[in-house]
Amino acid sequence: MASYDVHVQDSRGVRRNFRAHIEAASPSEAVALARRSLPDLPGQQVYAVYRRRRLRGRRLVGLYPGEGGDDGLSGVREPRRPRPTPPSLHASADLPAYPEQ
Repeated sequence: MASYDVHVQDSRGVRRNFRAHIEAASPSEAVALARRSLPDLPGQQVYAVYRRRRLRGRRLVGLYPGEGGDDGLSGVREPRRPRPTPPSLHASADLPAYPEQ
């Protein structure tokens, strides 16, 4: 498991005074654990996740939207055009090139 620091920011990027040091397997799991431990704040929030390393310090690994600002449609594609209908088994004869006289 890796060490992550989760900072809460508002929608403009201004940091709040709330941060959490969390041990987790991935950055998204760290955000899920931080949401439980940090107090609920009014307005839109962004969670900035930093990975903590011994020698290199910390590094930003992700920004995650809070509950308030997401409309739930990110990543949803519009439906594609329907496929053409399969050919039918209806058979018809071609008209002759020269009509009989």
